[in-house]
Amino acid sequence: MPVICLHAKEEIESFAQQNPFLHLLELGDLDEFFWPYTVWYALKDAESIRQLALVYTAGDMPVLLANPEPPRQQIRELLRDLHPLLPKRFYAHLDPTQVDLFTPAYAIQPRGLHYKMGLMDRSKLHTQIAHNVTVLSEADLSALENLYRARYPTNVPPIRMLQTGWFYGIRERDAIVSVAGIHVYSRAYRVAVLGYVMTHPKWRRRGFGRGVCARLCQDLIRSGIEFIGLNVKSDNDSAIKLYQNLGFEIVAEFGAYILEAKSNVQ
Repeated sequence: MPVICLHAKEEIESFAQQNPFLHLLELGDLDEFFWPYTVWYALKDAESIRQLALVYTAGDMPVLLANPEPPRQQIRELLRDLHPLLPKRFYAHLDPTQVDLFTPAYAIQPRGLHYKMGLMDRSKLHTQIAHNVTVLSEADLSALENLYRARYPTNVPPIRMLQTGWFYGIRERDAIVSVAGIHVYSRAYRVAVLGYVMTHPKWRRRGFGRGVCARLCQDLIRSGIEFIGLNVKSDNDSAIKLYQNLGFEIVAEFGAYILEAKSNVQ
């Protein structure tokens, strides 16, 4: 099957909607807010897309998303043919069984096994009361930098993401001590992916993380979002339990990696 570059949103959406919780990031990136930063590739037969890959270029480092559909081994054909087209350094979400394809040309830094989780039971959100949660904006960037510095100094959201209005926080005195935001939001495609979730270590075990996530999900649903998901490291038991208590379930897993081209490979 030939590997092609895609340009038609409708074709990509039709494929991704067959398994929306697997492809939430891809669906969200069809939105005009994200679309200019996307490059799409597909393994395609005479009738339809069989496997999809996305290179997202808005951040400091390009990101490759390659979430395989059955038969999973088919993604190898797509990834193999993409090698000449990929950046010299990028972050990737990959099936761990496919990473060996990159070892001849790239140095690979594993960043852990992750779960994709989807909001399956919305009824659990109705039991959550989110006190003192406020909407954050670009004016809160400095306070957020102080919060993330406590544990995740490289995880500060870019200013354009704060401008979406989908970041929620809890304040104590002049500081933001808990936050939940989005990696992707699209009202047009009815999807959202939570991200940048953090509570300061000194303020944990008070229900703050649950509160900001619950309020964010509640308002996303009120805005018309049908599919809500998130990614979480598979060994982060406390976060997984929090999300499960909000109605999320594990729907897939993937490996996260940083790949950098070997200097001696032409």
